[in-house]
Amino acid sequence: MVPPALAWRAARRGVGCRYGVTFESLAVECGVVSAVHAIDAQSHPEVLAACAYVVCLSSYTPQLLAPIGVTALVYPAK
Repeated sequence: MVPPALAWRAARRGVGCRYGVTFESLAVECGVVSAVHAIDAQSHPEVLAACAYVVCLSSYTPQLLAPIGVTALVYPAK
């Protein structure tokens, strides 16, 4: 979950935070991510397009990025 103050500041700059969304895969065109295929909170499929993407999925990050050839170095922290 995104801290409320961060979400508020990001929203002022046009960033949208989505909750309850399951990310399925990334669409890639010409080596660039062009969209995210997802399932929304009501179980409807959707395609989300943006000019930039941030992946913050903790230990799940490598699983999402591997199919498009991106190696994510995620180290456990305690």
